[in-house]
Parts: sequence; C-alpha cells; structure tokens
Amino acid sequence: MMESELELDFAQLYKESTMYQETIGSVQQLNKPPPRSRDLQFSTPFPQNRWQQYIACLWKQHLSYWRSPEYNLTRYMFMIVSSLLFGIVFWQKGREINNEQDLINILGLMYIAVIFLGINNCSTVIPYVATERTVLYREKFAAMYSPWAYSFAQVTMEIPYVLLQAFIYVAITYPTIGYYWSASKVFWYFYATFCTFLYFVFLGMLLVSITPSVEVASILSTTIYTILNLFSGFLLPGKEGSSEQSFSNFEEFHV
Repeated sequence: MMESELELDFAQLYKESTMYQETIGSVQQLNKPPPRSRDLQFSTPFPQNRWQQYIACLWKQHLSYWRSPEYNLTRYMFMIVSSLLFGIVFWQKGREINNEQDLINILGLMYIAVIFLGINNCSTVIPYVATERTVLYREKFAAMYSPWAYSFAQVTMEIPYVLLQAFIYVAITYPTIGYYWSASKVFWYFYATFCTFLYFVFLGMLLVSITPSVEVASILSTTIYTILNLFSGFLLPGKEGSSEQSFSNFEEFHV
C-alpha cells in the first residue's frame, strides 16, 4: 500500500486540507432551504393519472397474455376436447325430452359441464396470477402504477379470452346436443356459460390475492369447489308429485 510506503494517512491529510473545509461549508450552506421556500409535495406518488395507469397496465397484460401460450392454449384445447366429449356422449339428447328422467339428464349435463370447465379455468389461472404477482410487487414499490389499475387491467384482459371460450363451447355443444333452436335461447345459453366461466376465473384471481402462496390458494379453492357443488341446488328433493307437475309445465312451455 502507498500509505504504508510513504508512512502517510491520506484520510487525515484530507481532513486537514482546505478542500475538506470548503466541502463541509458547501454542505452546510446547501442544507438550509432558501427563505420563503416550501417542501416538495405531490398529490399522488404515481407519475400518471389513474386512466393512464390503467391503459399502461392493460397494454402490459395484453403482451403478457399473448406471450403465455402455455396458459391460453392449454385452456382452449381443454375446452375444445371437453365440448366434443360432451357433444358425443349426449348426442341429440336435447330432442328426446319425453319424460322426467330425460329432463334431469339434460339439466345434469348443463350443470356438470359448466362446473367441470369452470373449475378447470379457476385451477389454471391460479399459478399464472401468482407468477404475475411477483412483478406487481416490484413495480408497485417503484411507484409505476397502483394495485387498483393493475387489478382492473387484469380483470378486463380476461373478458375477451373467456368470451372466446364460451363461444367455442356453445358452438360445439348447442348443435351436437340438439337444443331447441331459438335466438333468445341461444343467447341465454351463451350468456349463462360466459358468466359462469368468468366467475370461476375471477374466483381464482381473488384466491391468489387473499392468500400468501399458490399452495394455500389451491387448498382454499378445493374447499370452495366442494361448497359450491354441495349448495348448487341441483339435487334438492321436492314434494311428491311436484316433479311431475314441473315436467308437465316444462312440456307446455317447450311446445
């Protein structure tokens, strides 16, 4: 070391120099604010307003979804295969409603298909949202955008993808099962399917947001699936004779 060779202490020499005294004087002078000056104050910690934050997060989510084929293609392929299976197993059963059991079969098909595909949507979105949450923490602490803008953008981005899912499901199952062709009936079938799929996707997002890890979210989702299945109301018993009366009313409405 040069200090050992020269037997000098550079730190002590600097403290005794005029440069050190001038630096300390400048620091003390600049440390005092000018007269009549005020501290900097910002109305929001974010550089953009809420709408700009939402647009930026929406574009970010668009790129993220478009570059995640393992998430989107998986659920689309699962939807197509499941819809084809339901259509083959219940081929033209919608045209053969002649008794109470046929009606229960159709109702059971609609119930099982929606619950089954909805659970797949919820289970698929949980690990994807959990991965995105790590990026959210980093960018939120950097004051890039608020969590509300990110959440609304993620919710909005799911709508067109789920809309396409519901369209695929309805386009395959409605003609293959043989439901009654009517514009209003097709619309309500599509609307109920779309809202149910979207509900399960939003349920998965909610579970990730309120739980600390993917494992806890998956365990909690299994419990919710059981509760939804138990209290769905599909197998509620009725009074004797009420089922026959309900079926006769259904026949009148169908005709």
